[in-house]
Amino acid sequence: MYTINKAKDTNGAKPLADSSKTKSYTLLNFRKPSWFANYTPPNNVELVGNNHIQRGAMSVLAGPPGIGKSLATTSLAIAGATGAEWFGLKVHNKFKTMILQAENSSTRLRREYINRENNHLDQWLRISEPPRLGFDFDSFDFRKALKEQIAEFKPDLVIFDPWNHIAEDDNIQAYNKAFEYVMDVCPTGPENPAVMIVAHTRKPDREKKSKGKELMHEISGSHKLYSLPRSAFMLQPKGDRAIHVECCKNNDGETGSLGTWKYQNSSFRPYCSIDLSAIPDKTITLSNFEEILTEPMKNTELVKRLMDETGMSKASCYEAIKKHSNYLNKEGKTVSLRSAA
Repeated sequence: MYTINKAKDTNGAKPLADSSKTKSYTLLNFRKPSWFANYTPPNNVELVGNNHIQRGAMSVLAGPPGIGKSLATTSLAIAGATGAEWFGLKVHNKFKTMILQAENSSTRLRREYINRENNHLDQWLRISEPPRLGFDFDSFDFRKALKEQIAEFKPDLVIFDPWNHIAEDDNIQAYNKAFEYVMDVCPTGPENPAVMIVAHTRKPDREKKSKGKELMHEISGSHKLYSLPRSAFMLQPKGDRAIHVECCKNNDGETGSLGTWKYQNSSFRPYCSIDLSAIPDKTITLSNFEEILTEPMKNTELVKRLMDETGMSKASCYEAIKKHSNYLNKEGKTVSLRSAA
């Protein structure tokens, strides 16, 4: 059996634990096909959607600056605490979330939580104040403190917001190092949480309209930022401060649009860009009959003219004739307007 000691640090940094006390784990496990055929995943692995967010798997949430990525992660954490849906995706098991964030002050977070039922959320959610020295993952003390906090709270989901505070440079070496740090501070085995990375997108190209899986290439930085995670979510501006949410990658399930949403009253709500009050009333009025019945005509011809003029169905036109019958004269199959006597 080929094993590896987790205390080894390939970047030369000081390991998080004494190597003499660190347990080894199997680096490679080869199984028979029958083993996989009979494998039953634990009940608490799938957290959100159709394998969109799973324990032990990594996902990325991306979007341009200021679009509401932090609000989206807060919404995800609250969905985990309450069992509510997240952008229309089902929450299968209530889960605990820990958010390591560096850009939102305590004053900003106060506005986000002051109107919530925090007594309930307190047992499900932890959010960091911005670290005084930022995300100092190169520091052994910083990584040790983070690992201890994760071990104490035992979250099902850990969110790192944002990625560019972890990766020092925009190259593959810096990204490899950053991923190793992220995976190192998270526990392995049955306590292995889901991991979500919050990332920025590239400067928009007005001539390029990406959609679907192409959106992955809009994530800023090395391709590894969208190739390593199992799933990827993209937030795009939709006008009137609304956002369109797209799952552009899901290795184990469905991809596609999750709809258009707007943040109102401390939550994201489905957004309809159509002003329903501006849609004209589509009923057939007496004035429609007056415009059409300038001379007597057959009932079938009247229905055809009403359908052409109003866009209403044949059944609606017959119903309108019945409704306005007091103003109509019927002689056999011919209809005319009743004169005012």
